[in-house]
This record gives sequence, C-alpha cells and structure tokens, in this order.
Amino acid sequence: MAIKGEKFTGISIATWNKVDMFVNGQTVGNSTSFGRNKTNAGVVLIKNNTGSDLAQFAVVGFTDELFSPNNDNQLDAFKNYRSLKGIIPDLAVGHTEKYGIIQAPCKAGDIVPCMMSGYTPVSLKVNKDWHKYAVPVDGSTANMETAPYGSTTMMYTSVSEGGTGLGFVCLRNTLTTPIFGEAKTNWNDADDDGCYVNVYPCENLAGDNKDSDNEIKVWLPRGNIEQDPNIVEGDVITLQMADMTASTPEAVAVGHYLDGKVDVTYRLMSASEDTPDGWKIETSAGGRAIAFNSDPPITGVDTHGAFINDHTTHPFLTVAGPDCDTFKSSDIPGLDFQSSGCGNFYVVNWNTKHSETSNWQPWFKIKLIIRDDNSA
Repeated sequence: MAIKGEKFTGISIATWNKVDMFVNGQTVGNSTSFGRNKTNAGVVLIKNNTGSDLAQFAVVGFTDELFSPNNDNQLDAFKNYRSLKGIIPDLAVGHTEKYGIIQAPCKAGDIVPCMMSGYTPVSLKVNKDWHKYAVPVDGSTANMETAPYGSTTMMYTSVSEGGTGLGFVCLRNTLTTPIFGEAKTNWNDADDDGCYVNVYPCENLAGDNKDSDNEIKVWLPRGNIEQDPNIVEGDVITLQMADMTASTPEAVAVGHYLDGKVDVTYRLMSASEDTPDGWKIETSAGGRAIAFNSDPPITGVDTHGAFINDHTTHPFLTVAGPDCDTFKSSDIPGLDFQSSGCGNFYVVNWNTKHSETSNWQPWFKIKLIIRDDNSA
C-alpha cells in the first residue's frame, strides 16, 4: 500500500490505496469485501465518476482508463489492475457498446468491481416479450432495456412486456445471430455498393411482432455480382448488425436479395402466373421471335405469303399479289379478298381447316419478362 506523501504520477494516493485494498481482498467502497479472485477475465475495477451513489447492478458507461498505458509511471498498474472510470450512460459517445454492470453498491468517487463480460443480474425494462437482447438506457444507470439487437443477450427476466424487474443477462459472450427485418419501403438505388433499405426489426421470417419503434438501415452490397437488389415494402429479410452507434443503426443484409440486372435480364415464365415483384412484361415482344444466332437482326417480318402453309384465322392479313388483274380472290377457293389498291388484298374470311402441314409446333403459352427498376 502506498503511504501518505508518496508520489504516484497522474492519480491521487487515495484512489491508488483503494485499488490496492481491493486487489488484496480488503474492504472497498461501501465496506463490501471482495477477494482477489473477483478480478477475473470478465470483471474490471470501476471508479464511480457519475457524481451520485450507485445501487448494486447499476449500469455505467466506460470513459477513460484509471491508469494510463501512456504514462510510464502507471503502465504496470494498467496491465495488472484492469480499471476504468464509469459515468452515466451516454449513447451518443458510444455507450451502446462500451458499458458494464457494477457488482456492488458504490458511493460517488469510490471503486467497485464491474462486470464487463459474462453473466450478471441487472434490472430490465421489457419492451417486447420476444426481444432477445438488452441495451443501456440513455442517461440512466438504473436499468437496461430489452431490444431486437445488441451486444448483450437477455437470458431471463422476472417480468413480462411493459414491466421492469430483475433478470439475467450475458454481456459480450454471445454468438452473432441473424436478425429479421421488414422493409419499410422498396430498396433504394445507388451506384456501386451503396444500395440500402430501411427495415423494422421483427421476431421471425414471417414478420411477426414488427417493432416500428426501431428502424435499421440495411446495406445491400452487390459485390462483384452483375445483379441488382429486389426488395419491396413488406418483404422480410435477414441481416447482421454492423454499426449500432449510428444515429440510425446500420446492418448488412445476409442471404439472397439480388435478382437480375435492371433493364438487362430477361426471363420466360408461364403466361398464367402473376408477374413477380421487380419484373415487368416485355411489351415489345408481341409478334416477335427470340433469335439465338450470334448477331440477330432487331426487326423481322410479321406476315408471310399465302401459299407457304394453310393457317388458322389471320384477320386482316395483307396478301401481296403481282397486280390487281392477275391475283384475285377467285384464284384460291374459300378465300374472300378485299382490294386495297392494286397489288394488295386483305383476308376477311379464312377457312380454318389445316389441309396441309402446319408451320407451328405444339407450344406452351409463356410470357417474356424483363427486370424492372422498382427502387424507391
């Protein structure tokens, strides 16, 4: 133990003596005794810099260290006496992640063990019964509150939704798990990998128990894939939190959300099925065929001569003859032609019987669709 008058650069002798007493198993703070084994991997020493006395299991935000690693006279103390200063949680300065729960009552200015990582009791306000996480409350040391995401897992609570009571949480010893979110709008288009969609967290992939009091900005990176996102309002996606300190917390989508390239990707689908979100019918496909040669022409011929095959009804099909005198309706029994100037006739009545080989194979009725820009 240091003695009165002994120099210890940058920290008062009273504070040093309190740390030394704690480490050696003597009384600390409000005459509460802790042995050396209390300084384990998940516990640090906290000096109560909140300005008020704190109850057991109060929540404090971490500020600067008690012993500075940048001060040669304090370096050994920093390494051996894991210690920080604790203040009232302030989410704007990063206490969404940098916080702990003190393990004993502590007067203002005193030092107390604080759980940084591991299981501990804490007072919990239950916002939603389905919430699996707990987070600090801005400006309060009294309790934590449940949330749809966070760095602390809620293990048990003694109260139900809307209540506040003791529970168990696990700080920072959690496996990273996906979160579900319901899209607030359609996806937002941006260059490169800047696409995103804002979502409301929900309980599961079915979108149950949407939490519209919380909003998460979810990035939709394309990577090197030549496709665009396709998420519409109300879709439920999986996501992983990336930055909980942002004014609107940010996440990255996981799973499949890319779906063809806008105005480039085509698909064939059954004509009887509804066109999916993010796609539209290619209206210019009428009267055209798909060409598979390497350099297909853009335009084609929609009509053909009358003597190639017999056909089903082709109303108002133009039939070109050499001139009005040599090509008449009487030349082909069963056909009635209406003149429209010399050399051109229109079929107004056609015998639908196929007496010769048809030029149509059996077919499926399909439609051609193209990826649409359905961004917000």
